[in-house]
Amino acid sequence: QNNLNQLCREAEQLLESVLQVQTETQQMQQMLQQLEMIQQVKTVPIEQAAFVLQREYNGKFLYLELNPEYFQKHFSRRSEVLSSDILVNDSTPIQNSETTMTVQAEIFENYRISQQFDLNRLLGNVAFWNETTVRVGLIMMIVSICMACGISYYISDGVTKLTEEIKRTAQGDFSSEPMPEGEDEIATLTRAFRAMKAELDTMVNRTLKLKISEREAQIKALQSQISPHFLYNALDSVNWSLIEKGDWENSEVLVALSAMLRYSIDNSKELVFLQQEAEQVKNYLIVQQNRFSDRFHYEISVDEDVKTVMVPKMILQPLAENAIQHGLQQAKDGLLSICAKRVPQGVQVTVLDTGCGMSAERLRQLCQSLEQEEQMEDKAGIHIGLANVNSRLKYVFGKQSGLRIKSKQGEYTKIILLVDLGLDIDENIDCGR
Repeated sequence: QNNLNQLCREAEQLLESVLQVQTETQQMQQMLQQLEMIQQVKTVPIEQAAFVLQREYNGKFLYLELNPEYFQKHFSRRSEVLSSDILVNDSTPIQNSETTMTVQAEIFENYRISQQFDLNRLLGNVAFWNETTVRVGLIMMIVSICMACGISYYISDGVTKLTEEIKRTAQGDFSSEPMPEGEDEIATLTRAFRAMKAELDTMVNRTLKLKISEREAQIKALQSQISPHFLYNALDSVNWSLIEKGDWENSEVLVALSAMLRYSIDNSKELVFLQQEAEQVKNYLIVQQNRFSDRFHYEISVDEDVKTVMVPKMILQPLAENAIQHGLQQAKDGLLSICAKRVPQGVQVTVLDTGCGMSAERLRQLCQSLEQEEQMEDKAGIHIGLANVNSRLKYVFGKQSGLRIKSKQGEYTKIILLVDLGLDIDENIDCGR
């Protein structure tokens, strides 16, 4: 009905717009005659015309006969329209049936346009759009549910992972994991928790584990020294006796041994100067060379700019001890070289012996034990104290510090001690060989 009324108004406006043109009556007749909706135009009444409009123009009356074919064609464009007719207002009442529907609208004065619709086609379109609307609604509902499930999983998955990580941390697992991406609240909370966990892990490693390692080293040192205070005092007395007799060689050995005992029982310091460690290992080598004078000689070189670097106590003597016991024990005129120098980002100490070296398999096992911070034993059941030194360095100076080992069977073994983070490793240093 609305569409029909709109079409009628457009037809009436078209005729009125033509009649508003200011021209002569004859010219207006010609213009009106060109309109499709007008069949003929006269200045006198048109006889036997069914549909005539009377319009006054320039003081004269124009009689316009409507063209029914135009209206039938113009108002019957839709496929569901069966027919269109022009009717006089007081004739032909509206009649509908089960399969058709008639709609009428006024066109000009005293005339109506009547359209008859096929209900099957008309309602078929309605059913199509109803079905389309239902399908689109179902699709949108399914998409909405999927999106809701995805968002819910995204949020709950982050919460679940964070909860599991908190449980693992409570059980003592401080293993690091990659930081999550995103700026939502869960990702921010996870990043903050992992940063806190990393800081806690660092504190535990640098305090508790360092204390335990130092205590273990002290206990092992004390266990290997029977009553060190008594021995120190006794050795001091013997030393004076040797000096009185002029036995300077043995006196030097006793002085070195006394200094070793004094250094080992001093528990007041956890970190010492690198120069002090070098002096301690020198005393140890004096005693050992007195026992095995024909097996090796030693060289110790410490650059001036690294002598005051603070390092954990008792880290050089275990390296020298391993070199003698496992490298130079069966050697003849071997060399034990200890060299400390500055590298771009820290300090590098190299302990080199020209002893028997070790096989590739033994070297692989030893390097693996250092990575896992585990002690190894040789075939005689003697502990190799490298893992303890390696762990203490990592606890104090970070994970990039520690020990590196190179060896070639029958030629040499080189242990490189690194202090500080991000070191440029010079593994080919020969310490003046």
